[in-house]
Amino acid sequence: MSGLGAEVWCNITRRPLTYALAVLALGVGVAGFLCIGALGDAWLDNVLQMQASPLKNRPVIELAVSVQPTSRAALDGVTVAAIVSRTTGREAAFSEQYAIDVKAGRRALLGLPTAAVSGNWFGRGFLGDTAARKGRLLRPEDDRDSASVCVVSARFAEAVFPGGDPVGQTIRLAGRPFRVVGVSALDQPLPQFSTLPLTIPASTARDWFRPCRSDQMQVLAQSTESRIASDIKRASAAMSKAIGRGAQVSAFSPWLMWQEARTMSSRVRIQYGLVGGLNLVIGLASLVSMLLANLHNRIREIGIHRALGATSYRQVSVVFLEATSVGLLGGCFGAVFGVAILRLVAPVVGIWLSVGPLWVMACPIISTIAAACASAIPAWAALKLSPAEALGAT
Repeated sequence: MSGLGAEVWCNITRRPLTYALAVLALGVGVAGFLCIGALGDAWLDNVLQMQASPLKNRPVIELAVSVQPTSRAALDGVTVAAIVSRTTGREAAFSEQYAIDVKAGRRALLGLPTAAVSGNWFGRGFLGDTAARKGRLLRPEDDRDSASVCVVSARFAEAVFPGGDPVGQTIRLAGRPFRVVGVSALDQPLPQFSTLPLTIPASTARDWFRPCRSDQMQVLAQSTESRIASDIKRASAAMSKAIGRGAQVSAFSPWLMWQEARTMSSRVRIQYGLVGGLNLVIGLASLVSMLLANLHNRIREIGIHRALGATSYRQVSVVFLEATSVGLLGGCFGAVFGVAILRLVAPVVGIWLSVGPLWVMACPIISTIAAACASAIPAWAALKLSPAEALGAT
């Protein structure tokens, strides 16, 4: 075995540039495989995070409605929710956006975006499983009694009450006192009004702040998995007809979008895997080409060895060891090169690109196994070579 290793080392040192180029080509292929996989995973994680709505686990329709200023008096959240509920035959909840001047302590915030939600907004079937970070969320009785209570976002609480407990504190909305009853734990982008700085009961907002209401509202409607696609079309058509021209209605389902994103992620992972595998195959092709070229250059030497009693399987073992050596070195170089590329590219593309240590450790192993499999072609050529043909070659 020591003689076999010495022969492999002698072959490598006699043509160092050829083997170095093979290691470089295979390493670039491994680095491409690693980078493309990391890019695909980062992109998919970003897409799935964008679709990670608190409503992704239940078939709920979400409508974003922009009403013309002339239609606000006729179409408020109650009317819009009633239209959607009548169209789908299921319960609906709504949230309207207000711009209210807020004073908290010594801080005055002009036109602060505020969500006015119906009593069932945090109820069962909508956001009922949403937990408050502190205190509680709004309840149906708060809307029924037009209570002067509010829920603040985590960012608002940190900015206005740094280091303190906002629950139980009093803030003023357009001069009227409101008691903070909780801090919302929602940090997802959907529904869009759930992450506004303040959330108050819709009935309270209608009684006191109607002139501050904007033309934006959000409606949630329950549905079923089998009917959700048709319910989206019907709800959107009914709202467009009720509001009239110039208004904008966007109807979608976070649950449906999440299902589509998960399906798409499986397909995209396969596509990225194929592209990354193609990079590895190109590197292996250069390795096979190098081994065949070296085999052709050493054909008389092989013939002499065979005439002196060396078996064909010894030459196959030499080819196999040469291929696995190049595969191991190329895998190590590709792993280091790939991680360096990801570190350099990540700030440019604005996406966190990283690979786990297991993938980095697996690169040399995958490359070595792939090189060993690729060595079957030159090994077969060495096995078929007869001593007479080898000695007669020029």
